[in-house]
Amino acid sequence: GAAAGLGTLRGALAGMVGGEAIPGEEGIGEALPGEVEGEAAGEEGEVAGEEISLCRGWPLWVWILALIIYFALFLWRTFSKFEEQKKKGEIRWGWQAVLAIAAFLFWYFFDFCREYLWFVILAMIGGAVIYFTYLYLLKRGIRKKYEKVEGPEKEE
Repeated sequence: GAAAGLGTLRGALAGMVGGEAIPGEEGIGEALPGEVEGEAAGEEGEVAGEEISLCRGWPLWVWILALIIYFALFLWRTFSKFEEQKKKGEIRWGWQAVLAIAAFLFWYFFDFCREYLWFVILAMIGGAVIYFTYLYLLKRGIRKKYEKVEGPEKEE
């Protein structure tokens, strides 16, 4: 009945069919008697088992500090001399592009373990938000400047 069906299913999952072991297959998720996981000797004395990551990256505080420095530089290069830019009507973009590329390259070359992907994502999205805010404020400032020059239009 149902118990026999469950027994067959359990046997199949454990690598057995009808009470006999299937050649070349071991049980799923079960250690064989007398074996300890991670200590089986392979060819030429190699130890087979779970791989231990030897990747040693920088600590989290370094990446947070780098992100703070990036945003400080980005804000400073974007909004320094903002009033002059409004008067001249010029848009800055060179330093912003250099800083964004530098943030990406910093992550690419120094995140050895690729465990701080959030750094590059926050740097790019945060830089874009800051830059679009800058463009909005610059456009609004230029528009106000021209409204003052032309003055309100009078209808007669």
